Amino acid sequence: MFPNEAPEAVAKINALALMDASPEEKFKIQIAESRRLLLEKTKYPSESQPLALKSDLLLPHHAEPSTHGIKSPGGKVLVTQAQDRVWVAPGQPAVVMITAKLDGAPVSVQFDSAQLVRHLDGQPDTVLGTVGFTDSGSAPDQFASDGTYTGLVTTPNDGTGASLTLTVLMQAGGESGTLIFQFVQTASAPAVFTQTARDVLEHGSIAIYVGIQVQKAGVYEIQGRLYDSGGAPIAYMRFYDQLTTDSTEVRLLAYGKVILDEGGVPPFVLRDVEGWRMVVGEYPDRELMTDWPAGYTTAKYDLSQLTGADYEGADKQLRLQQLSQTEQNGLNDIHNGLPAPGVPTVPGASTGVAPGAAPTAPAPSGATSTEPTKH
Repeated sequence: MFPNEAPEAVAKINALALMDASPEEKFKIQIAESRRLLLEKTKYPSESQPLALKSDLLLPHHAEPSTHGIKSPGGKVLVTQAQDRVWVAPGQPAVVMITAKLDGAPVSVQFDSAQLVRHLDGQPDTVLGTVGFTDSGSAPDQFASDGTYTGLVTTPNDGTGASLTLTVLMQAGGESGTLIFQFVQTASAPAVFTQTARDVLEHGSIAIYVGIQVQKAGVYEIQGRLYDSGGAPIAYMRFYDQLTTDSTEVRLLAYGKVILDEGGVPPFVLRDVEGWRMVVGEYPDRELMTDWPAGYTTAKYDLSQLTGADYEGADKQLRLQQLSQTEQNGLNDIHNGLPAPGVPTVPGASTGVAPGAAPTAPAPSGATSTEPTKH
């Protein structure tokens, strides 16, 4: 409608136009704005998006940290808990971190206990062991005496899907509290990455074919991250489709316009490839593959070979056609003296959900989550 205007200016113009517009004009303005938003949100394919905008997916298995407060004699102690993943494969370790601060300065933490428990549906909970925390700079802790206490969670390697809960009883600033860390352990890996890849130029985009060996057929989701030669994040790439035991590769697409818009400098580097098989109607609802750190470098493509055009695909065209049909039906209703129908909203491009991408995991049977509480 206003191709050279910034989105904020378009919204202001539309708001002014709506004030004195007829019902037909108001409806057309609303449709035009929905079409503009749709075109903006679908200029890239859903399987290839700018990586810098995916803060929750920039790192594999991202789990959002949480901060709680404990009242103490010296004031309010803020305790931050973090974990490097929520979903774990059998035998895959996880790292947990706890930091306590009073008035912005780290305070020492004492640990009374840290017990890891497994919850299996219909069976008694099983205590798997305890977790020790350290601020010594020894692995898995990164820096000594920085106020961040780190623990390594060792998970069972029996291939049983289950919920795991780590309950930490701690003291900081003269008061006590409880922290709950939740994990979801999946069944054994249904496929493996062969740790090989190849890249080709396809219709102005870079396709990276990642080698895979499949033991169990089904619907798989594979994710990878593309960085440029200077280490800048460029593209988040996602495969979501059926794989059979005869499948040997999955295609990860770096759309040309994404690379150009993000200012990517070739050659490009594929990193942090992860995947899982979807298991609908069961808990856990996926089976994790072992991650591949990758580090695969593509050919040094000439940027002039890449497309700068907006994505045009059947899914996008269908949504535009549906919007056009809504417009036509609405105008017919208005001409017939009926109220104008509501204009559909435009959701963002779907990218799926990565293990650990959501702030919390599915609620495990028999487990609870609580903030630190004063004892």
